[in-house]
Amino acid sequence: MPKSHTTSAERLDNLRATLSGARADTRASRRMRLSRGSNLLTGVLLHAAARLDEDLELTDLEQRLVNSLRRVLPDEEIAAWGREYKEQVAARGSVDLFPAAIADLPVKTGFALADLVAAVPGLAEEILAQPNVAVIDVSQPPGPDGYDTQEFTTAQAEYGTAVTILTGPPLPQELRAAPIPARLRLSRFRCERQATDSIFNPANEIYWVTSAGSDTGAKTTYDSGVFNDIYTGSQRTFDGDAYLFNGSVRHNLTWHIQCWEQDDSDTAFYRDLRKGLEDIAEYCIDAAVQLTEDGDDDAEGGAGLGALIALAAALLAWLVGLITNQDDMVRERTYGMDKRALYALLNQPGREDWWSFDGGANGRHKLWIQWAATKGGQVHAAVRRNATHTYLFHGDQVVKYNTSTERLDQGPLPISDAFRALRGTPFARPTTAVELPKIPAPWVTKGLITDTGTADDRICLFSGADCLIYRIDSNRIEAGPLPMSQLFPAAKLWIFAFVPEAVCRINNDEVYLFWGEHYRRYNQANDTIGGETSIAAGWPGLAAASVPPHVIAAVQKDAGRYYFFQGTRYVRYRASGEAVEAKHSILDGWPGLKNTDW
Repeated sequence: MPKSHTTSAERLDNLRATLSGARADTRASRRMRLSRGSNLLTGVLLHAAARLDEDLELTDLEQRLVNSLRRVLPDEEIAAWGREYKEQVAARGSVDLFPAAIADLPVKTGFALADLVAAVPGLAEEILAQPNVAVIDVSQPPGPDGYDTQEFTTAQAEYGTAVTILTGPPLPQELRAAPIPARLRLSRFRCERQATDSIFNPANEIYWVTSAGSDTGAKTTYDSGVFNDIYTGSQRTFDGDAYLFNGSVRHNLTWHIQCWEQDDSDTAFYRDLRKGLEDIAEYCIDAAVQLTEDGDDDAEGGAGLGALIALAAALLAWLVGLITNQDDMVRERTYGMDKRALYALLNQPGREDWWSFDGGANGRHKLWIQWAATKGGQVHAAVRRNATHTYLFHGDQVVKYNTSTERLDQGPLPISDAFRALRGTPFARPTTAVELPKIPAPWVTKGLITDTGTADDRICLFSGADCLIYRIDSNRIEAGPLPMSQLFPAAKLWIFAFVPEAVCRINNDEVYLFWGEHYRRYNQANDTIGGETSIAAGWPGLAAASVPPHVIAAVQKDAGRYYFFQGTRYVRYRASGEAVEAKHSILDGWPGLKNTDW
């Protein structure tokens, strides 16, 4: 197995080769030679390392960059980087990878935050002309392939990073000065192409890390935790508190998103590296505040904001490439947004847009961001207990919903309190669930379950590719945890292709298995499975009602009618006639949830 990160000697050798031009054909060298201006912060970091080596007092900016690097590297190595940088400058007069603002600066002279703010406007034209930097008017709808053009997507791989600036129509004078509240939330993601680490362990483990800040000083960070068993076509929903940003904005908001694929790497090392990268991104947010303090209609300040964001992104990409040996970061992207974009999006509650995180061989994922995030109405799994009661799951919480009175008979409660036998297991945060009114005969034959009676308290809970059978009334695990292929044997030929995101009961013997934009029909009584069908083709009434073809949670209302949950909305679907009978926000259709934090 390859090492999770490079050694100190390898890093120094790679740095020397990059600075001297000895390996101009390497990916890192090619990226740095695409734009000198974009390398300003990288040059500042090496300049700071040189000053650290000479025991000089560091400036505010230099100290922050060095402290971030200290999370993963010792002072001795950082100082060695500085000596190498000084030697290259002494031998060559300056390093031509960096702009004059830092390349011509003597080591005895520090480079402060104020110097960065002063230097950025002069570099803005060069940086913003790069193909990996895009300015988007969000008042214009995205195309079928989203906002990212093919040129931009190609440039992401070439430059190792991407910068997107979101704007909108001009604002009336009276709306420009006062801060406004903003709440952006990660909604869901879908794996478009999984990474191929090994044919013996094809599943990916994906997690997301974000940091955001505005010019009011409000900051938000988020770490999703690991989503296990991710295959091509897998779709996962974030918890309701997955806020990309939750605060106020005066003129500008910036954020940074990293998508990682976890394998057997040094987990502690990568955690420290991510934290160091977050520190750098956060400090650049502070610089953006100072740079744009004159307002969102200041053209020079707006261009400077975009340039500064690109500088931070270039530094982050360079550090990941230098320090890591196997690039477990799928892709990182940096965004800036002005108040004009915020107003355009806040006027469309519930709007979500997706963005591509394409890491080539490391996988490709679509991430949906909800711009005007509302509190309440998120359902991740649903189980019908009987004609009047349905269990609704949200992250690690559950409610018992009375559909006749439209009230909660129980909850919200932690799942581990409502179903005590699940404490300490991953099933206390299930990926999906389905009721089991009747035990399939093959399960009895195999001895998986001995009680063959019909019951309304038996449910099947899923955690990725594993599942178990739970008895609600007696609060016990009746069978499992087991690999899904043991309870759904016909799945063994395709279990590596997907893990269901939603399971819905059809009758006592059959269920629908949904994942991504597809589904299959599974007969548990005779262990047979239908072919893969697109949701759009199998449920044509969704498209006719302009409902997206994805299902986050599903439950049968009664024979032939189903509830499909999608983010903050749901539809009631009638199979006879293939029609959407109703579509509402979840809070309007399930009013008992209005006083919850869902």
